[in-house]
Amino acid sequence: MDTVPYCPDLPPKGKKSLFRARFTGFIMVFRGKDTEPEMITLTQKAAEKVKQLVAARGDLKDPGLRVRVVAGGCSGLSYQMDLTDGPKPDDRVYESHGAKVFVDGKSDLYLAGVELDWKESLMGSSFTFSNPNAKGKCGCGESFYT
Repeated sequence: MDTVPYCPDLPPKGKKSLFRARFTGFIMVFRGKDTEPEMITLTQKAAEKVKQLVAARGDLKDPGLRVRVVAGGCSGLSYQMDLTDGPKPDDRVYESHGAKVFVDGKSDLYLAGVELDWKESLMGSSFTFSNPNAKGKCGCGESFYT
């Protein structure tokens, strides 16, 4: 038996519809054309690091940082980042402090509201994610779950 939360836009049970929903415990946010999407942002330090990496690479015409969420890691989801030459057709393009970020539609659901920072310490330096959608993460901090 499917459990569907109350939604005034859904037809009554037994009626045909182009839209079918199944409650799985996740809250999905559907963004219309007229709404401004929440975006991934970079801190000033992270943007400077992205620009430095792009300059060192030197061969990109439309450089940007591709950020993805993929299945994997101890907790089920992990981040992937790569310097890339331009967005793919279905990517959302964000700009923060002069650095471009490309995010595919599926990952965009997990990255809404995320802040990406660059941290340096005696133990090393790396990009860090502050993700309001994550309910928890593994002990090593490399993966998360929602």
